[in-house]
Amino acid sequence: MGVTTYPLSDGSRRATRTTAVLCMLTVIGMPIAIWLLVRLKSAKLTIGPDSVVVRNWATTTIPLAEVVRIGVLRVKIIAVGIGGRIARQRCGGDSAIHLCFKLQSGAERKFMVSPFENHERIAQAIAARVGRPLEPVAGVGALGGLKWPAAA
Repeated sequence: MGVTTYPLSDGSRRATRTTAVLCMLTVIGMPIAIWLLVRLKSAKLTIGPDSVVVRNWATTTIPLAEVVRIGVLRVKIIAVGIGGRIARQRCGGDSAIHLCFKLQSGAERKFMVSPFENHERIAQAIAARVGRPLEPVAGVGALGGLKWPAAA
């Protein structure tokens, strides 16, 4: 089990650049634009033997040994106009697909997997490494907790 790295898709890269350019139009948004462009250079998803590290707009690390449940959350993009167009380009479709994890400590972590190339393969590869099936997650609760299906 080696290390596998997945880059951002071309559409996601274009959407991030467009967002950065739009932020540059205002003086207040200039630091955000610079930060987005710097992060865009190192954006990738790495599946290692013991963890998954996602570097995108933020960095998320998931220790695979602590994963109790793994699920897929699909969030429909309902925005219209330029914001909706950028969101659809970033996600590669009409839904943003998130991988959600419940850890042994009870903590929940998630990240958006749809901006990366071969996101279906990524989900299956992580589920295989964890040794757990992918579950459909119903959504996010009012206080931010994930709505997992009943345990089997």
